[in-house]
Amino acid sequence: MFRKDLHIGGYYHVYNRGVEKRDTFLDNHDRRTFVQKLLHATTDNIKIVAFCLMNNHYHLLVQQVSDYGLSKCMQSLGVGYTKYFNNRHKRVGALFGSSYNMKYIHNDNQLVHVSRYIHLNPIKHAIKDGVGKIQIQSLLRDLEQSEWNSYGCYVRKKAPTDIIHSKIVLDQFTNKEEYRVFVNTHALFYLRDKTAVLSRR
Repeated sequence: MFRKDLHIGGYYHVYNRGVEKRDTFLDNHDRRTFVQKLLHATTDNIKIVAFCLMNNHYHLLVQQVSDYGLSKCMQSLGVGYTKYFNNRHKRVGALFGSSYNMKYIHNDNQLVHVSRYIHLNPIKHAIKDGVGKIQIQSLLRDLEQSEWNSYGCYVRKKAPTDIIHSKIVLDQFTNKEEYRVFVNTHALFYLRDKTAVLSRR
C-alpha cells in the first residue's frame, strides 16, 4: 500500500523486525543480499542516509526523493527479500512483523540524533547482554569497519560516499571527528544508564 502522506525531500526513520522477533539475517550472505536489494530498490526513490542491520531487525534513515518513493522502495525490498529468504531457508509465510514502520524526522536536531541511535543499535543490544566499558570501546572500533552499519561511512578518512549520503548529517558538524565524539560518548551514556537502554527499542 502506497502512503499518500509522505512528501518529497522528507526524512524518515524506517525500521522493521522479524515476525515473532525471529531472526531475519542468519549469515552474511543474507545480509549482503538484503543490502543489494535495498540499493536496487532505492533507485530514483530514496536516498539512504544511515542504516544498521541486526539479527532480527533493521533500521534505515532515508530521504524520499520522488512521489511514493519510500513506499515503492519498501514494497520492493520487503517482497524481494522475503522471497529470497524463504527460498534459501526453505520456509513459507511472512518474514517481517509488518510491511514496515516509520517515523517522520521533523528537524536537523532529530536527524542527527536518529543517525546516532541507528549507528549505536549494536552497542545498545550488547549492553543489554552485559558488556562493559572496555568491550564497548572495542565494539565501536569494529563498527567503523562493519559492512552492516553505515557508521564507518561517517568517520573513516576514506569512506564510500556514493551509496550512503552521510554529508546530509555531517554538515551539522565541524568535521568527522566531532561526529565520532557525538556518537561514542553516547555509547558510554548507554552503559551508565542501563535502565534506559533496557526500556528502549
